[in-house]
Amino acid sequence: MLGQQICDFPNTLNGRPETIVLQGPGGADSARWTSARIIKSLQLNPLKTIIPDPAESRSCPWQPVSAQFWLQDQLSDARLSHADIKNKRWLLAEWPQLPPINSQSLHAWKQTFVQQWQLNWQNPATQFDMLADLAYYRLPENYLLQGYWGINALDIHQLEKYLAQCQA
Repeated sequence: MLGQQICDFPNTLNGRPETIVLQGPGGADSARWTSARIIKSLQLNPLKTIIPDPAESRSCPWQPVSAQFWLQDQLSDARLSHADIKNKRWLLAEWPQLPPINSQSLHAWKQTFVQQWQLNWQNPATQFDMLADLAYYRLPENYLLQGYWGINALDIHQLEKYLAQCQA
């Protein structure tokens, strides 16, 4: 039934800011998963995202995802980056001021990141934010897990190589 309703969604509303309100007998978990499905199916875009102009931004490669997680953590505002799914890259509206990278700082970041990621995944509100990001930016199904499992393998050389591939 939901699938058919999504197919019947009026095309005249495409590109306009809209709000979809879910109501029904399901619980909060069901609403979060349904919201993510609707976002993905209708290819909705978040209202607050600052989509950088490709000509005025930096482009960073898609892989490794763990290095992308590190770079995203350095941004003062996560809305300053946007996934370019078609070209398999991330666009950054502004380049962050990067801290010195050494084995101690990278190890501390890994520990903090993994702990925060686990807490966020267990919290229904932040879990929905993660699911919505996957849906909004059309990220692959295994994107989060790929990054999460790659955290331990991320080393200074790999991170520096990744950052060198980011182009203005």
